[in-house]
Amino acid sequence: AFDDLPAGTGEGQIPREQLERAKAQLDQVMGELEAALRSQTARTLAGFGGLLGAAAFAAGIGILMMRGWGRILLVWQAALSVPYALWSSQWSFGLQQRASEALFALVQDAAMRSQLQQALQAGQAAGIGLAVGFAVLWNGFILWYFSRASVRAQFARPGT
Repeated sequence: AFDDLPAGTGEGQIPREQLERAKAQLDQVMGELEAALRSQTARTLAGFGGLLGAAAFAAGIGILMMRGWGRILLVWQAALSVPYALWSSQWSFGLQQRASEALFALVQDAAMRSQLQQALQAGQAAGIGLAVGFAVLWNGFILWYFSRASVRAQFARPGT
């Protein structure tokens, strides 16, 4: 992408030193992101997310078969999904912050950099807020619905 940029000292061109510094900083940011995505935290998040997905799948089968274990598994899965959503969102937000700070350092105009940072932070906050809010609302609904006495009674039949 940098090879297509006009480098030089003329009008509309980027000074070569600035372009080389931008390339070096971008390489550094990409290396940090790659390392973070290969970290133990990333593997733990992915593994825990996979377990929650498998639990939801198994619980769905149990619910369709009207089995008590399906209801219990679904309640546990929903309860664990809320802290997982918070944990994974915070980790993701931290990665985005580190990357954007390094990239914003490339913007020379302070006013433009400030506007870009504000716009990105607002977008990140809205996106994470929606994702976590949805996770809390959906799993809260599941917890409420499947914990009601009438629903528990439906799944408490003999042999379930």
